[in-house]
Amino acid sequence: MANINYVIASFNQTGKRKRDNPSPCDTLTCQLNSLVSLSHNVDQITLMKAESDNHYNEYYAGVGNNIVQIDCENYGYSMGQWLLAYEIIIYLVKMIIVFYNQNLMIF
Repeated sequence: MANINYVIASFNQTGKRKRDNPSPCDTLTCQLNSLVSLSHNVDQITLMKAESDNHYNEYYAGVGNNIVQIDCENYGYSMGQWLLAYEIIIYLVKMIIVFYNQNLMIF
């Protein structure tokens, strides 16, 4: 069975839209709680955290330790965040392959 890494692009910035339920600073926490409560085959959740000068202080406060968090810039909006996550994963896979091949040569 394949491993599934669910990647979420996020951007913590205040805007003109106003919501009461959930409040803007609680939106991410509510969405993550909903995701975690579902029955799924996701092995890992990765949250891309784009930096912002104009942000809600508590936006990322409810993110649990079981979620991988990667700080990034908001270059290319959500698509740029997903591309960066893909590039990181491909890099890690290549490093694992190199490590595996080098260890095979030792024996």
